[in-house]
Amino acid sequence: MKNIIKKTTLLLVKKFIFIIIITLAIVGCKKAIENKIEGTWQVVNIADVHCKDVEEWVFMDNDIYFLEQNFPTSYLDTLAIGNYYIHPKLTKTNISIVITKYTGHHNFKVSPYDGKWEITKFSKDKLRIAIDIEDDEGGGLIVKEFIKRD
Repeated sequence: MKNIIKKTTLLLVKKFIFIIIITLAIVGCKKAIENKIEGTWQVVNIADVHCKDVEEWVFMDNDIYFLEQNFPTSYLDTLAIGNYYIHPKLTKTNISIVITKYTGHHNFKVSPYDGKWEITKFSKDKLRIAIDIEDDEGGGLIVKEFIKRD
């Protein structure tokens, strides 16, 4: 009987240690992603690589700024401001974006920014995210690719 209790206790301790290790790994991963994502990311227009318009997303202290420069102007206009939250999981990481203010000239039927984006590629200088949206016309998958500017 003592052997069974000992084995059960040992098994529970091992599970508890495993859960703590996984939790610490996820928390550490979240902080590492937050540190690496901070800064200015320029959108790469994969549909038209010769496009002279510039779109930038600036991640700073859980705030996010969406900037746009339309050629031939030389200034960046702020389109929207919001917050972002990192959600690391074992197999994937998501970024939730919540827009708090639209400042640009666009009237969006469905926000192209709000929602839970999945990180599909991430390194110190490249980022790819995707979101599946639904709107009156059926929606679809939006993919954004970025290069880090700073």
